[in-house]
Amino acid sequence: MSAPVRPGDPMSFWLIPAEPWRSRLQATIDRLGARHGTPRFEAHVTMHVGVAGETPVESVVDAVAAEFPRLQLVCGPTAHGEARFKTLFIPFDDPLLVRMHQRFRELLGTPSDYHFAPHLSLAYGPLADSVRTQLAVAEDRRGESIVFDGVAIGLPAAGTTDWSQVEEWRVVERRGLSR
Repeated sequence: MSAPVRPGDPMSFWLIPAEPWRSRLQATIDRLGARHGTPRFEAHVTMHVGVAGETPVESVVDAVAAEFPRLQLVCGPTAHGEARFKTLFIPFDDPLLVRMHQRFRELLGTPSDYHFAPHLSLAYGPLADSVRTQLAVAEDRRGESIVFDGVAIGLPAAGTTDWSQVEEWRVVERRGLSR
């Protein structure tokens, strides 16, 4: 692990797309970032956000990786909004995602007010409504399937406790989904 995660540290658990979807989605995120001045970040679905507790976060990600299979998720219509972390995004509606989120939350064992709405962001704002509307049509992935084969621990920028420096987010642990 590149940096220890201590109790009280902010952290998140991510679901990571498999290749070739990962590279394709990353290319889209990077292209949109370059074109619209939005931050670049690793393609992921945020499964839970909270603070580390006494249970080592590595053991949490290990347990979830061992319990869940690779997932093939069907994309909903690409959507957009004013929220910074849901500027342009692909929603997913699959009960297995809810179970995975609940498992992360249960194993982490610390309180969190994170509202789980599974999605993969393509851009973080701000962007004008007219731009977001055009991009939602141009980047629509409705009905496509994406395979996810890994989970990871994401941290905010080193030395910070908030998530504002998107391009400085760090992934400190990755595990493949094992079944």
